[in-house]
Amino acid sequence: MRRSRGTTLLELVVVGSLFLAVAAALWMIRDATVTVEHNLSSKVDLDREIFAAVRHLDACLRECRLVQPSDWYSHPQPVTSLELQPLRVDSDGQPVLTAQGTPAFGTAYTIVFQNEELVRPGIRRRLARLGHNGRVSFLRTSQSLLEMNLQVEKTVFREQTTSRQLTFKFSLFNQ
Repeated sequence: MRRSRGTTLLELVVVGSLFLAVAAALWMIRDATVTVEHNLSSKVDLDREIFAAVRHLDACLRECRLVQPSDWYSHPQPVTSLELQPLRVDSDGQPVLTAQGTPAFGTAYTIVFQNEELVRPGIRRRLARLGHNGRVSFLRTSQSLLEMNLQVEKTVFREQTTSRQLTFKFSLFNQ
């Protein structure tokens, strides 16, 4: 007489252990993937914000005259704010000219780094949110060239830090 054989307790424990090991490995792979995805997404968002600020600043510099910093001729020092004078235009978009035939400029405004943001204080327009260790400095290296040094550091998903250090050069047209 042959006895039908079932599974033993030892076989069940081995199969259960293998199943739990595979499940734990899959969970760790999923967790690592989510972390990488969040970090990459944070870096892309940070880059998007930086380049949006650079595009806005470039547009401001194209339509304005840079008032400060003005010390490009000797030993220029980096500053943390810009003072710009917008070009005055009439209703049809043409520049307003002075009696001498030169373009007329409006009231000056500033762009400054304050409270972790690069802002235009008069209208409270935020150009970029740079984080708790963010820094911006502007250096006018010649009459027609402005450099912006930007350091951004933000804490992102699971207390990891994303940082960027970039230098942008702007041509000054209305000088």
